[in-house]
Amino acid sequence: MKFGGIGFDPLDSNRGLNLIEQINQSFTYLASFYALEILFTEYPELAPFKLNLGTTAGSDIESECGGLAAEVFAAVAPTSNQKLKKDISKVLETNARLKFVFFMCPNFELGRQPKLEREGVTVWALKGANLL
Repeated sequence: MKFGGIGFDPLDSNRGLNLIEQINQSFTYLASFYALEILFTEYPELAPFKLNLGTTAGSDIESECGGLAAEVFAAVAPTSNQKLKKDISKVLETNARLKFVFFMCPNFELGRQPKLEREGVTVWALKGANLL
C-alpha cells in the first residue's frame, strides 16, 4: 500500500499513486477548499483566488491580484516532516503582502494559531481535522 501504485490521484484517475499518497492528496484537497472558505469570508476584496492543486507550480492558493499567498496541508501534526516550517519558508519566498499557512490536523481548534506563527505568516487550523 505504501509503495505500490494501487491508488490514484483524486483529480486525475490516469495518474497512479500509492494508497497512502492518495489519502494524503485527498485530505490536502479538502483542506484547500476549507482554506478558500476562510479566505472568501475574511478577505473577499482579494478574490478571485487561484487554487493550485497537486503538482501545479506556485503557492497552493494565490489571489489573482498578487496580494495573498497561502500553503495548505493535512497531517497528523503540524510538525510532521517539518511541514509547517517548510510551508512557512515557502510562503515567505513570495512577494505577496499577506502570507498564510493553513493546516488540517487532529487536536486543533478551528481558527488562527498565533503560537505557531513566525515572520509575519498567519497560521490557521482548519475544520475537518476530526476526519483524520
